[in-house]
Amino acid sequence: MYFTTLQGTKQIVQDSDYYKRIKQKQYKDLFLDKTNFIIHSILQGNQHLYKSNKLEAVPLHNDILLHQVGRNYQSVFNVLFEAGIVETNGSYTVGEHSKRYKLTKKALEYNIVKVGILHKNTIKKYETFRRNLLSSLLKDKDIAKQFYSITDLYYNPPADIDAFLDELIGTEITEQRMHYLDWHKQLVQFNSFRTKEDYANSNFYIMRCKKTGRIYNTYTHIPKAFRSRLTSRDKEELVEVDGKNSQLYILANMFYIASNNIDDAYIKNIRYTNKIIDNNIKRLNIYSSICMQDVPEATTLLKNLYNTNYDFYNNFIQVKNDLGLQEKIPTNNRSEIKPYVLKAIYGYYNNELSTEEEVLKVMYPNLLKFIRSTKKKLGTLQIDKASASNKLFAHIIQNIESNIYVKRFFSKLQVGKLAFSVHDSIVCKKQDEAYVRDLLVDSIIEEFKDIKLNPITINKIIK
Repeated sequence: MYFTTLQGTKQIVQDSDYYKRIKQKQYKDLFLDKTNFIIHSILQGNQHLYKSNKLEAVPLHNDILLHQVGRNYQSVFNVLFEAGIVETNGSYTVGEHSKRYKLTKKALEYNIVKVGILHKNTIKKYETFRRNLLSSLLKDKDIAKQFYSITDLYYNPPADIDAFLDELIGTEITEQRMHYLDWHKQLVQFNSFRTKEDYANSNFYIMRCKKTGRIYNTYTHIPKAFRSRLTSRDKEELVEVDGKNSQLYILANMFYIASNNIDDAYIKNIRYTNKIIDNNIKRLNIYSSICMQDVPEATTLLKNLYNTNYDFYNNFIQVKNDLGLQEKIPTNNRSEIKPYVLKAIYGYYNNELSTEEEVLKVMYPNLLKFIRSTKKKLGTLQIDKASASNKLFAHIIQNIESNIYVKRFFSKLQVGKLAFSVHDSIVCKKQDEAYVRDLLVDSIIEEFKDIKLNPITINKIIK
């Protein structure tokens, strides 16, 4: 058994005053194990990223730290903080959001290596932690259905991985190549797994995000070149059933609900995984807005999104060029324009409109009013910066998305069907594609039942 850590960690710890005060070797070994566990946990949360980008903050719950590191876990963190290789953003909400920790740029100057666990107590605790964690997660029916689908996946490795990567990304020994090789080795290892314990004792992970309601697992982050090589264990081809412009479509439905004064029924029935939102959404009544006298605009937006000839992103490009904003938004590429569109929807709320909001104002003026009014109301919660109103607004939409693609969909899925969610898509066997599509249509209709959507129309946004 091993931890993934930084090559310089041992020397950093041994040079610390705290470590030097420890007298007995077994406690010195335990302290080294504890520091490696923390770094291992952060690296695991960043395994989908190349080495130079492994800087995302990872939540580490107090219960996990107490079990695996012990009551002195703050002393372990202090050594890593003082060395400048780990930092925290301090974001913490009791019972809702764990404090998050990240590696620093200085940390990534060290090589990432695997080291053995030094003390038998660490091994025993870690095995128990992994086993109990997976057992606890599998009590969630949505996670359980996805987990047992994932255990039916099979990675069909290239006959010659080096030749495969040479053709895919070139022959140089780059960061990308090493990243791909690590994934290849891990996926080959998963092929041999047969029991829940096999997964519990490996680097495999599955979890539900408390902020968005999305379910993440190891397979949601593998490189596309490898995802295309996945089949079921009986070698059935897999496909992804996607929702076209899913978050735009959800936003359009929210706007329609507010425009048509059907908010009371909708608010009464909807539930959010994010507790901050769920505890406050009814009080804030975000669907009651000052701009809700233009029903035709909401109807037009929905109709446009159903229309296969309409492209929201290309329309955004056209309008920004008509406004003479080419210098401020310097692209006419559909893929490159998406971050600007997302900024118009999810950007920080300010009194002055951003350039991106100016474009959206021309396209759909009352939609922009609805977005800004909602963010302003969310800002009254007086919560910490990590949960700013624009982020909460994004979480509302992502919570609704997970209601559709996780809660509603998997509550209908037949037991034994292979399926797992990847944000706004469902991976399934090709032979089940029509069945999954119909289930997804039903889930969308159920989520927005107050709008009384037409199944034939909904089919147009699923590809």
